[in-house]
Amino acid sequence: MKDEIINQLFETAVSYGLCEDFKEKFKSDSSIKNLSDLYKRGFDFVLEHDYPSLPFMEEHLKGKFRDYEIYISEKFEEKNPKEVILNGSSNGFVECNGHYSVVRVRHTSKVDIKCVNYAKMMVLLYDDGEVNIVEKSDNAKISVIQRGGKVNTNGYETKIITPKKID
Repeated sequence: MKDEIINQLFETAVSYGLCEDFKEKFKSDSSIKNLSDLYKRGFDFVLEHDYPSLPFMEEHLKGKFRDYEIYISEKFEEKNPKEVILNGSSNGFVECNGHYSVVRVRHTSKVDIKCVNYAKMMVLLYDDGEVNIVEKSDNAKISVIQRGGKVNTNGYETKIITPKKID
């Protein structure tokens, strides 16, 4: 990734109050792998500041993070991801088969979910995202923390949690 994009990402994060630990980690290693890790570990910061903005992500970052299960307005398919994050208008499928997966759905992204064979999934739904459960075995568990968007359970047992807003 170009240095000017990296610098812009860093300066914007600092302007939002990036902590010293993340500043050091960002400065010492600006690889896609490290930036992906920081994005996932600092996801509360990402949400609080809408960082980076969706237009910035679509213009400068689209396609660069898919090897690390982060999508920006892209089609995708993941099997047993550790943690997948869907930004923009991403659209695709996540299968969890006998594993534990976290799926974060933002903006207007849409995901079809299959959860089978004692798998466990935590889905965090924001904005106008959509989750569609297309298959779930009785021994699998899906929990959805819904802070926005729409969930279609298709009759499959799903735990839906709607947190109260804190002003």
